[in-house]
Amino acid sequence: MARFATHMQMVAAILLFGTALPVSRILTAEVSVPVGIALRTAIATLVFLPFLWAKRGELQSLERGDWVVSLLVGCSLLAVSGLMLCSTRLAPCSAICAVTSLTPVVTAIGAIIIFRDRPRLRQLLWILAAAASSLILRFLCTRSTDALQELEWLALGIAFSVLAICCEAGGILLCKFATHRLDPLTLAALSTGLAAIVAVPLAWAHAGGDHWLQLSPRAALAALWWGAGGLALGTSLWYRALASTTATTAAAFLSALPFVTFGLSWLMQ
Repeated sequence: MARFATHMQMVAAILLFGTALPVSRILTAEVSVPVGIALRTAIATLVFLPFLWAKRGELQSLERGDWVVSLLVGCSLLAVSGLMLCSTRLAPCSAICAVTSLTPVVTAIGAIIIFRDRPRLRQLLWILAAAASSLILRFLCTRSTDALQELEWLALGIAFSVLAICCEAGGILLCKFATHRLDPLTLAALSTGLAAIVAVPLAWAHAGGDHWLQLSPRAALAALWWGAGGLALGTSLWYRALASTTATTAAAFLSALPFVTFGLSWLMQ
């Protein structure tokens, strides 16, 4: 029963994560990428604020290493969001999907090397299917109609995507390591808060603060959902599930994310 509940938490988290790209593109159509990411982390931190206040005694007792790992997890959240949004502006969706479909493979390899995971045959088949899915998504996603633009920016967009999947895989492995010492919800709240402390000043320096609240209702709803739903609720579910299972199992569930993202993007068009 506990295993089923863990798997259901992962399924729910994947569905929430799948909304991130289409929702973030609605927001960043009106604001720059740094401002969009700052709004996301700030909103998620506000959601976590009552929890952080209730856990203030526990936070004061954390060791320096726990803070460092939480900061690294938060920075991985920022890096994945920023790199993926930049890559979608530089390369066609088909190329981005093909690269990001390899995230479970990178995660599983890291789990086997670092945590000595012994994946089951079924998990390996799912992970291999994720690698093969990159070819399927290559045909499902919409190609750029501007061939010159694709040739000009493809390499840079793919480079951003590769960095993003490395950051995402590294973030998952760091989370698995951190949940050996920290409560998963504490890790989710703390890493998000530290990410906001990094992102908000950078975004303010980049764009100032004049137009942060000058959003259309649609973009404002996108910001609220991207922060409260996709980040706060999604990471809470994901970290709790990750603490109760192996990183290889997480990689197997992660293989469904590109298809969820593609399906939700199509529905939200």
